[in-house]
Amino acid sequence: GEPAPRALARELEEELGLIIDPQQALFLGEFVAPAANEPGFEVCCQLYEVRSDAQVLPAAEIEEVLWVGADSLADVHLAPLTRDLILPLYRQRQTRAN
Repeated sequence: GEPAPRALARELEEELGLIIDPQQALFLGEFVAPAANEPGFEVCCQLYEVRSDAQVLPAAEIEEVLWVGADSLADVHLAPLTRDLILPLYRQRQTRAN
């Protein structure tokens, strides 16, 4: 099959119009969490960090892009994977970087 970094680059371009170099994607880990919209199912995620200041535009399956601060999420409904695993990891990485 397609290598994960190449699939990441393809999906980001198709769904957000974002063009990246797959070799610049930093693998952060693999995570499993309850599916947000399918009770009784789980989602598996290979998480990569990609840095870009390019504008993203929702396309394909994406209805909306919303940028929020990692600590200002009280009013935002997030999938368990993002809320419980990805954001805590992001906050931890930000703390280490500062």
